[in-house]
Amino acid sequence: MSIPGDAPYDGDGEGVDGDGNDRVEAPPTAPAADDGDGEGVHVDGDAAEAPPNTPADDDFADNASDRSGRSEASMQRQLRAEKVRRRNRILLFLLLAAIIIFVIVDSLTSKYVARALSALYEWVDSHPLPGAFVLTLVVFLATLAFIPGALLTIGCGVVYGMIGGLGRGTAIGSAVVFVGAAVGSEASFVVGRYLLRDCVGRWVERYRIFHAVDKAMEKNGFRIFFLLRLSPIIPFNALNYMAGATAVTLRDYTLALIGLLPGTVLYVFVGASAGSAMGMGKDGDDSVSRGARIASIVAGVVLGVLGVIAVSYYAKKELNRIVAEQEMEKQREESLEEQVALVEELPTILIDTAESPIRLFRLTLGDITVELSSLGASITKVLLPDYSQSSSSGNGDFVRDDVVLSYASPKEQFEDGNRPFFGAIVGRVANRIKGGVFQLSQTDGDGSGSAVETYYLERNNGPNHLHGGSDGFCRRIWTADIVGDAIQFTLTSPDGDQGYPAGVRVTATYFLARIESQGVKLRLDMRASLLPGETKATPLALAQHSYLNLASHSSPCRILGHTLQLPNCARYTPLDKTSIPTREVRRVDGEGEAAAMDFRKETVLADALMHYGIEKAGLESNDARNNVQQILAGDASNDERVARTPTSGGAPAANLDGDAPYGFDHNYAIEGSSSTEEGMRVAAILSHPSTGRCIRVSTTAPGMQLYTANYLDGSSPPPALCKDGARYDQWQGICLETQTYPDSIYPDDATVYGEEEFATGKCFILRPGGEDYFHAVEYEFLQMREEG
Repeated sequence: MSIPGDAPYDGDGEGVDGDGNDRVEAPPTAPAADDGDGEGVHVDGDAAEAPPNTPADDDFADNASDRSGRSEASMQRQLRAEKVRRRNRILLFLLLAAIIIFVIVDSLTSKYVARALSALYEWVDSHPLPGAFVLTLVVFLATLAFIPGALLTIGCGVVYGMIGGLGRGTAIGSAVVFVGAAVGSEASFVVGRYLLRDCVGRWVERYRIFHAVDKAMEKNGFRIFFLLRLSPIIPFNALNYMAGATAVTLRDYTLALIGLLPGTVLYVFVGASAGSAMGMGKDGDDSVSRGARIASIVAGVVLGVLGVIAVSYYAKKELNRIVAEQEMEKQREESLEEQVALVEELPTILIDTAESPIRLFRLTLGDITVELSSLGASITKVLLPDYSQSSSSGNGDFVRDDVVLSYASPKEQFEDGNRPFFGAIVGRVANRIKGGVFQLSQTDGDGSGSAVETYYLERNNGPNHLHGGSDGFCRRIWTADIVGDAIQFTLTSPDGDQGYPAGVRVTATYFLARIESQGVKLRLDMRASLLPGETKATPLALAQHSYLNLASHSSPCRILGHTLQLPNCARYTPLDKTSIPTREVRRVDGEGEAAAMDFRKETVLADALMHYGIEKAGLESNDARNNVQQILAGDASNDERVARTPTSGGAPAANLDGDAPYGFDHNYAIEGSSSTEEGMRVAAILSHPSTGRCIRVSTTAPGMQLYTANYLDGSSPPPALCKDGARYDQWQGICLETQTYPDSIYPDDATVYGEEEFATGKCFILRPGGEDYFHAVEYEFLQMREEG
């Protein structure tokens, strides 16, 4: 209660005047102050006899007692606050001293650590097995050695928690630690960049692990250091020095310091929880119960530990992924240097109705990737760079497209039967055999003589036999092996398989290699031999049946924007109306029908197919032109349009029945001299000017079937089964099938009079005691040369 006119009270028992100064003599009208003994006091402080009480006197005495109690409580709080300040100054001093000692010790031991690590890495390089264990132990001990750094951060949180409480202490402590760590990190980085880079440069050249790390820092410096900073157990100071010694940029390193925040806040929060709960900070007054304080400590520790575990786990996971990516990049770089492809086996595909699993493989060399399947020894994917544009990363890498037609996966290929023969090895005899029948001389078992035998095959292409039948080599699951840097597929075909005599063993070996000019080649070696003890002969002719589209397997313009050159093909074999060769060999010189077959000079396929429609299919020029132009226009309404021969009245030389799809499906004779001992000659050069892609095909075979996918119609197979859901229509791809000539099995290997030219490409016959079959083809993936 307040009495008007009372003087203020300062707690010293004397009172103050109106100016706030101490006064010695109390006003006459003021009652004597109570000293707590119930007797009152005189002005000089001696006990006096209490005057008779009055109501006013009682009120005044109560007031004086209240003011005295408040004064004593205030004095006690001031004393406690002074003790806290002294204690905090001592703790801050000790913390600062500990940090200084920590930094000094760390700095003084850095060179010794560097020497020890150098010796350790030399020993690990020469002792890889025990070295892995030793490195693990070193990492564990190094982590323990830097626990004091985390403890210092927690200690900072304790101090600021005692001063400002849990919330304010965490915020201020985190800011102080982060700023200090950032400044120290930048300083250490600069020291490492100018003092240690030369030393580490020698390590990079000497040890493969440092080379990989340096490359990783150069390309992914920000991401790596950000993730490293997320884990508070990382040895910061050593990391800072070593960061400066790597190829990471200062900008990336500085931005990555943001990663310090989560760990810093977590550790400071743990410390501030403890400091706040000691009852000395803003939040530590008597209003906070002991249970609440304990709960605060437990919550801080639990959240801190969980946070540390979470960010550490995430950082470790991401770093492992980056290391794996860099290791893969390192292998690719090494493969380029050694001219050896990177060989990988992909996950196996299991199909309930298949007799064995389908194995998948990937070959990579530089920017070229080829994927293979043991189903039909098939090529399922070829990724080539688009030389007309680089990726948005600006690092010189090219955008890549898949340039072979295929099913969505080997599972769809197996279940649909691969009716178009996408990417597979076809045989036992590639291409057509007239009427599904052939004759072959066979030697008697005792070797006393020979007789011509007749063999009847399945007619799976109209009246003829095609590519070994409906269950030919393309539909078999071959065994597969990684042999060095190559993939080798092997197939055993027993006597009587699909009607063919004799048992044979066939291999198809794929590998990527560098070529002298800039580029990479895919080499395929096909070999076959009779099974041991086999006494029968058999025809054998294999071909690789990939459909190429250098624009992309799903290009809406199909192959019409490509150019094709057959530099060594001046002759071809004309066909009858069922696509069987007439066994005439005709030159492409001249005009009209012959000229439509001439690819000795580079020719745009749109023009070639237009010319073919007029000269070979018998279309009016406008009709032939429209068939091409509507596809080039990219009109989706023309997807189902099929370019067909006239129903009647077509050219007399047309090789197809009326109202049938048309296009090239002809065998060309490969002539010219060979540039290699094994007889390799250039068969075709396919280019796509818009992307700068080029494939040059060379082979040991005498002929090549040029097929422009005339019978693809967008429904066989349907888009749902095709790669990327693509619709494969007429002229969507082009096949360059190196081979012996179609329907060229001669019964006794003798040349028939009048067919001498045709017989130069006759089918190979495997005979007991004779030569084995060999057929090689190379696909050189090149960049088109710029004119001028």
